[in-house]
Amino acid sequence: MSNKYLFIFASLFLFIGCGETQPVSSSTPTVPVAQEISYEILETYSKAGEEWHNIVVDVSLSSEGLKSLAKQLHTQNPDWRFHIFNDDTQFKAFADWDIHYSEPDSKYVYPELWANKHLVASVHPMWPDNQWKLLDGWGSELMSL
Repeated sequence: MSNKYLFIFASLFLFIGCGETQPVSSSTPTVPVAQEISYEILETYSKAGEEWHNIVVDVSLSSEGLKSLAKQLHTQNPDWRFHIFNDDTQFKAFADWDIHYSEPDSKYVYPELWANKHLVASVHPMWPDNQWKLLDGWGSELMSL
């Protein structure tokens, strides 16, 4: 990840059963598992009157780690629309394309090969009910938030 951006470290606690009370047995550990997830905040931009925040995570982030991070970020910032990437080398090209997507004859080209590999997920409200969702890089729902 680029050194020009501020590193922010977030500690997330993953609880078995999402914090629900479970019976204690001698064979079941009761200590929650902690996972530190580091991420970098990239440039925020406006598109169609909405601000989009952009996050870079380590390429090794697991699916469960991604879900936990999205849930934490959405809880802390419930109005944030954001993209999650695992590389920022062509982020500027992606942002320029996204900002100008609806303009006729836009000169900005979608960095397709890069985005297909490095756009991990996005979080935003989905039509028709405006329910906030975590979507994978291809737009398939991973979870409701």
